[in-house]
Amino acid sequence: MYNITIAKSHLRYLFNNYNKIEFKYTKIYKKSSTLSRMVNGESFKPDKLTVRELLTNSYNFYTIPEYQRPFKWKREQIEQIIQDMKESMDTGEYFIGSIILIKKPEGFDVIDGQQRLTTLTLILSAFYHKYKANELKKCLVDDDKNRFRIKIAPRVEQRNEFQEGFLRDILDGKEPNPNKLNIFSNYYYITKELLSENDLYDDEDKAKAYYDYILDNVSLIRIYTETEGFAVKLFYVMNTRGTSLSNDEVIKVILYDKLNDRDRETFMGSWRAIENVQKQLSDLWDSLNNLERIFTLYSYYYLGENPRTIVYDTYAKMITKGEKPLVIIDKVKQFTDSLLELHREHSRVDRYIKDDRVVYPFYYLYDSVYWQVILATAINVDYSNVSDLAQELLRLYYLNWISGHNSANIKDISIKVLKLVKDNKPLSQIISLAEEKIRNEDLERQAFENLNKDVYVDKPKNWLRAVLRLIEYDLYDDSGTGYIEQVGEDSPSIDHILPEAWRSVHYWTEQWNESDANQFLYKLGNMTLISSSKNDKISNHDFKSKKRHYEGTIGDSKATRYKINDYITKLQNWNLENLQKRQEWMIDRLKNILKSP
Repeated sequence: MYNITIAKSHLRYLFNNYNKIEFKYTKIYKKSSTLSRMVNGESFKPDKLTVRELLTNSYNFYTIPEYQRPFKWKREQIEQIIQDMKESMDTGEYFIGSIILIKKPEGFDVIDGQQRLTTLTLILSAFYHKYKANELKKCLVDDDKNRFRIKIAPRVEQRNEFQEGFLRDILDGKEPNPNKLNIFSNYYYITKELLSENDLYDDEDKAKAYYDYILDNVSLIRIYTETEGFAVKLFYVMNTRGTSLSNDEVIKVILYDKLNDRDRETFMGSWRAIENVQKQLSDLWDSLNNLERIFTLYSYYYLGENPRTIVYDTYAKMITKGEKPLVIIDKVKQFTDSLLELHREHSRVDRYIKDDRVVYPFYYLYDSVYWQVILATAINVDYSNVSDLAQELLRLYYLNWISGHNSANIKDISIKVLKLVKDNKPLSQIISLAEEKIRNEDLERQAFENLNKDVYVDKPKNWLRAVLRLIEYDLYDDSGTGYIEQVGEDSPSIDHILPEAWRSVHYWTEQWNESDANQFLYKLGNMTLISSSKNDKISNHDFKSKKRHYEGTIGDSKATRYKINDYITKLQNWNLENLQKRQEWMIDRLKNILKSP
């Protein structure tokens, strides 16, 4: 959630670190007010406004310039802002951040803030369509002067579909056509669905309370200047496409600004080297597909704790403490090289972590920050036993996950381990710390109790796929096997050996009765991996046919044959006794995999 502390930090460093702008953020007023600032003869104005003030004033029209990127928020980001505003209704004002604008003869061009403004428009549109509140209409259009003007206008090539293909339908009481290839209609249905899921849409009283809160208690800082050239410099808008600088590029400006010409050349050489490593990392793992991610991970390493502010704030504070930009960028480069060593397959085998079977399962964890930072730190400080450190982290994180906890439960201990690794403390000290947490919170017992319960559940972040892959990796010898993709065409599916539709196949009704099938259908022993291309084809087949697919003797000849199925293919029938034996075998393997080094 955004907060006032972050807003102050955001404004302070945004203004402090370009052309030596001196700006001290004095106060965020409870009511709308304007602070006018002058830099080198150019003025800019930050206003604190509510959403109602932002959108209903007669001058307040916002246009997305052509050089901006299209609206690109995903469902998760829209859901997050909806939930954040809902949670803030009990605590008062919600600060949604800052938007950066260029003042035009009629309204403003949006330099930064397109995603938030468009999302607010989608939310208000959904409420207007259902409840026809005039106060909401005023936030969407202005038609009081014999002309129809939309308050937030997308880029030119999207403007007509927004106005005629989406907003006109909303104002006329029609549902936008979901069959049209219209990004705004698609996002509208996503937004409406999320509002309904959060109990904010279908009940009129709850809906009105929520959109009234948005209009009068959700606020932001609107910052604008009248000179486009100055705005480009002031707000870090670069090149002819006007692509706003991301956090890593703001970091570049913060560090670069403190250097002389000679040192700047050296700095840029290091920066380009980091960019090159990041590209290699993105080829190895999609999660590392932007440079900002690298600088965020380094901030964990540098601070030895969770960063508490915007990522570039950490680097600005380094400068404030007197650290040299060339030293900072060199340390980031060293850490980035360590990340590459961690993620690059041959480096794991050749030097640091001898067994891929230990490393691959980390990629399935729903939180990828802590293990990456800790293991990259171990490589960076040349820790003496990275493999056993990885084994203990694997044990801790998987027991935590399988026992029903999320990443918040391992945050504090991860930070403690990070500090110990950074200081090159003995592995025994780390293992003692981790085992104390496992013991005190009874994680091992809870985890293996859960493994003996029904494991096939339809909810996010479920660990079943990861557990099956843990067993699969463990069945290979030291030569290892290639990484099993988490999603996509090369990712295996989960197959119920006794199928969910077992009652429709004569073989299964002969082998199983209703009571046993209901009890064991979703147990771990009945779950296995199979090529995604095969799953739909064999899901309800009899056991003889399934065995041939598991063996790779029928079906897609290119499909991966998984070793986890070797046990199954040796059987003549799949009955209760064999399922229970396989369950015991799987649990024993997992106990061995998740043991302390």
